[in-house]
Amino acid sequence: MSPLQAKRTRRKFTDEFKRNAMELARTTGKPIAQVAEELGIYDSTLGNWVSCRRRHKTHRRTDSTPIPSCSATRLT
Repeated sequence: MSPLQAKRTRRKFTDEFKRNAMELARTTGKPIAQVAEELGIYDSTLGNWVSCRRRHKTHRRTDSTPIPSCSATRLT
């Protein structure tokens, strides 16, 4: 592990932030990388949230539905 990686702390995002970020990526037509940059997060983070949500999509979701936890992605 490099010294830069050792100093980086994991940020935590609320489900509301994640939902809003995914909604922006879905509705604006902008690339995920651009939306992520505008929100100040890594494009891989937003991409993982979007991919995870697609894999766990059910018939109907509400704003109170928690973001699914993916084994390949930590959503915190």
